[in-house]
Amino acid sequence: MAPRFQLESFNTGPIASARAIGLSLCLLWTAGCAPIPASQPFDREGSRIQIQQRDLAAASIRAAFERGGLPYPGTHGRWSLDALTVAAWQLRPELARMRALAVAANADVEAAGRRPNPSWSLTPEWISHAATGTSPWVTALLLSQLFEPPALRQARVDKAQTQADLVWQQQSQVAWEIRQQLATAAFEWQLEQLAVAQTNRTLALQQQLQAAIESAQQFGALPLRERLAAQEQGAQARIAHEEALQRAREAQAQLAAAIGVEVSLVAGLSLDLPDVETLAGQPALDESALRRAAATDRIDIASALADYASADSLWREQLSRRQPGLTLSPGYSYDSGQRRWVLGVGGELPINDDYGPAIAAASARRDAAGHQVEALQAQALAALSLAMQQLQEGRRALKQANALVQIQQQQVDSQQARAQAGAINRRELLLAQLQALQAGQRRIDVLRELVRAIGALEAAVQKPLWPASALARAPEVATEEP
Repeated sequence: MAPRFQLESFNTGPIASARAIGLSLCLLWTAGCAPIPASQPFDREGSRIQIQQRDLAAASIRAAFERGGLPYPGTHGRWSLDALTVAAWQLRPELARMRALAVAANADVEAAGRRPNPSWSLTPEWISHAATGTSPWVTALLLSQLFEPPALRQARVDKAQTQADLVWQQQSQVAWEIRQQLATAAFEWQLEQLAVAQTNRTLALQQQLQAAIESAQQFGALPLRERLAAQEQGAQARIAHEEALQRAREAQAQLAAAIGVEVSLVAGLSLDLPDVETLAGQPALDESALRRAAATDRIDIASALADYASADSLWREQLSRRQPGLTLSPGYSYDSGQRRWVLGVGGELPINDDYGPAIAAASARRDAAGHQVEALQAQALAALSLAMQQLQEGRRALKQANALVQIQQQQVDSQQARAQAGAINRRELLLAQLQALQAGQRRIDVLRELVRAIGALEAAVQKPLWPASALARAPEVATEEP
């Protein structure tokens, strides 16, 4: 609704009228002024203390479990991969940053729909040699309001909305990356613990073998080179065990970093993870469904589609600029005792620039965004094919490793029976047991490659495949309530 000027109540004198008008405008002008708060520098020391004090019993974590309808395991309960993911989504600052950007993007959408504010100007003049009997004052008041084309404002809103959608997809991308980091770190820690147990058994058997060889060598039953070889193998077993312990500590630190807590909290954490050995018995995956998901449902593809929509909004915004806006400028002036009301009308003349180059540039950027979607789809399908091949090879290698472990165990059982019958000595039995442990170590290496193949497959489709996740049905736990 256009503003109305009620000037009849002003003093008829020119100076009084000018003062009244100026006072009214000053009141309107200052009404929109807001105090500017003081600068808020970032507290680095406070942030450091807060990071070090993070734990899994925080109120925000409990609230996230309630929003998702998931049971909270508690500080002394068993934490599944989903539970760790929910906690990490609340603790990791990367996702908190994306939440703040999402709030900013939503505010940008609201700001894009606002109409431009009117502007005003007041120019009082005093004539030094005015004619006798006339007022020396000339006062002019001008109020301008730009009326944008509806298409231009709608294009601006659509552009801001597509940017908000893009930020939301980026937030989902960060949430997925946190989940993938957690899965990788958790299963790596589990495998390294298996490796520590395996190297510990190997070291114990190697020490027993070394003692048996030294005992036999004292009685001249074995040459000195057998004793030296046993000592060398024992030293290698100790080195392998120390390396396994170091890898386990590193995996534990990686898990703590993936969750967003200190390593000391992970040390006493009870994990509820599926046994990696069950990977061999998992049913075959539907490759056609996975290919469709990789080409259409990936988060980065959704982000690229949002980028394409943003480019399309920019193109339509440039097109809408060919519809010039209209500026209305109502005004009032007091000139030598005469009051005058004016209504100015203005608009843009598209003579020098018809926005053709800007429209062409926006169209080309939209085409580039479309090609980016195609490139991501091609990369996803190629990554899926490679991951499927790695998974098949990993399962085949695991079957072979299991068969070898079974054969070695049968040989150990046979050697134990012969040792009990007195057919072989203890040294020969220990050698058979060590050979079986080597097959077990090979099996752990195959399991590690198989877990990585599953991770590559999940990365190709950007969704959890093993173990199954309930978070796909409760994505709201990644977002804090407003």
